[in-house]
Amino acid sequence: ASRRGLAALPAWAVAPYLERGYIVARPVGKHGLWAELYAAVRETDAARAFISDFIDTVKRDSFVRLPGLRADLAAQN
Repeated sequence: ASRRGLAALPAWAVAPYLERGYIVARPVGKHGLWAELYAAVRETDAARAFISDFIDTVKRDSFVRLPGLRADLAAQN
């Protein structure tokens, strides 16, 4: 590698490469770079059980399996 690359990627996506020493991580800014994620569904599908089950599964499992995620505190209130 030429040691001249730069990328902004989620911590969970680069964790295996960090562990092997292939890359180094640096925060972007004083508090890092964060983004909000949203789920969008068609209005006709919004009340379907599999949609709410999918969203519940993503919420539950993502925080357990993907390091570096944090919950939006405003959304929890």
